[in-house]
Amino acid sequence: MSDNCQSLFDNHRYSVRQVFSHVFTIVRKHWKPLFIIQFAQIVSFLCVSTIIGIFVKSVFSQMIADILNSEILPKMSDVNFESLTDIFEALTKILEVLIDWAIKYAIQLVEIVIAAIISTSLVTSTFIGAMTHAAADAYNGDTPEAVKNIRSGLFHIWTIFFYLVLFLFLSFTIFLVTIVTGIAARDNLALVILIVLSGLAFLFYFVTVMVGAIPSIIVEGKSFVAAISRSFHLCKGEFCFIFCNYFCAQLFLLISTIIIQRIFGILPYVIALFLSVCNNFLVSILFSILPFVIYISIRIQKENFARDNLCQELSGNKSNEISTEPEKKKLVSNV
Repeated sequence: MSDNCQSLFDNHRYSVRQVFSHVFTIVRKHWKPLFIIQFAQIVSFLCVSTIIGIFVKSVFSQMIADILNSEILPKMSDVNFESLTDIFEALTKILEVLIDWAIKYAIQLVEIVIAAIISTSLVTSTFIGAMTHAAADAYNGDTPEAVKNIRSGLFHIWTIFFYLVLFLFLSFTIFLVTIVTGIAARDNLALVILIVLSGLAFLFYFVTVMVGAIPSIIVEGKSFVAAISRSFHLCKGEFCFIFCNYFCAQLFLLISTIIIQRIFGILPYVIALFLSVCNNFLVSILFSILPFVIYISIRIQKENFARDNLCQELSGNKSNEISTEPEKKKLVSNV
């Protein structure tokens, strides 16, 4: 067991400052495996993009060849550009060819788009899980190992993937219901504004309190449906705490971006580019670890969660002895 991050469980009262202190402590102590995971993610995205690009090029090459070889296409030399009738007829024939082309290759294009979305989502799911497991190892007092963490991400890949699908579906549903309700009440401007603002506020609240869903999948072994319920019940009373953390993270991103842009005007281009890449790596890692640190901070404060409990949950032996205030109240009321 590593002693690098032994103090992460020492304080049961957490603030935004302490959350970011823990995030930077994990990155400082374990930057090598974290950078390896981030680099592996970039390489995976490049490989997926290359494969998708090859398929797209193949399909589009065939499309262009079919269009150019089409007998329907009028020859430009035969078009009388002084006659509006000839120009209109030529444009009509070109439009017919393009429609035939779209119908012929629509299925292939849809298949490529779906394959691209699914493959990139699976890569994202894998490395979100890997980063989360690496942060859990750090809190557990162990040294994160890139290969082990990526394996954990692969093990939970489909659970995280279906959670992301369900999360996007619920978010879109909330947004759609808000818009449809606003349109239905379009005769009353004040009511429309109230409905839209209320819907967007609820959507923002829902997205914020889902911060603990993926950590609960990795640590507690929740299903993608149970993860939503778990995150909502854990984080619903911590909206301001979560919001302040993400606000500060966005502020840090803004400041670092401004600094990097200023550096580009001072230092040589190669050095500035290197610093920009390092900054992007750092920001990506920070945003990947932040949800877990928020999740574990809330559990420590609300559930008296300890390192032994985390060790048991990571090893698959979930402890039923974690005392929570709601459970205590239930026992007292039953007595």
